[in-house]
Amino acid sequence: MLTPSNIMMACLFYMLLPAPGHAASVLRLNCPERAIMTVTRFNYGLTTLAWAERHFQVAAGVKRNRTAEGSPFRVISFRNGDDLVYFPEKHLHIFFYANRENPVVCEDIDAFTTHAIKLPRYR
Repeated sequence: MLTPSNIMMACLFYMLLPAPGHAASVLRLNCPERAIMTVTRFNYGLTTLAWAERHFQVAAGVKRNRTAEGSPFRVISFRNGDDLVYFPEKHLHIFFYANRENPVVCEDIDAFTTHAIKLPRYR
């Protein structure tokens, strides 16, 4: 019989089971003028952007909003002034490069998640 205490014990049991750690979501985009760009979104709100050999930017947080028609979109603003806009319903990524007037539409290459690893302890 399901009682509140049985339900509570089951919940506690499942919370204690080991689960694989999800460290980050990685998205690779092909964007005009910058070729392959790698966007990495970490669980704690940090997003990084890398392209070419030596270009790396950081952003914190995601702004969520809706268009006038009601479509949801998300904006990630990077420290260099670039803005990445994502429309989840269309799975569309648009970059507004800093100091550029026109946005560029990026093509998705692939997406994957990375898993947390436990590093050995050195003394």
